[in-house]
Amino acid sequence: LSPQTVYDLVRSSATRLLRGGVSRILIPPNELSSQWTTPAGEVLTELDDELPRRAQASGHACTNSRHEALRVTSHHGARDDGSRLCVPLLVRQQVIAILEVTH
Repeated sequence: LSPQTVYDLVRSSATRLLRGGVSRILIPPNELSSQWTTPAGEVLTELDDELPRRAQASGHACTNSRHEALRVTSHHGARDDGSRLCVPLLVRQQVIAILEVTH
């Protein structure tokens, strides 16, 4: 399977499992890129990165509460009020990506 196929399957499975509206995998800034990207190489220029950065720093899942719902941008570019869940994906106890689900 190609990386894009695996990415699409993981994204659709996570959305169904978590009953979220949109899910995506975020690759944190690193020595190769100063911006958040997707595994497919898409640069996320309009990402509100406060929650993913909290998840990355803590190594634990983070969410905004119903009372703190953020204005978020879906992968279609539309802005909407919603709650978000960001879960760090770890390899050898290092955060390599963040799973973001928007409800």
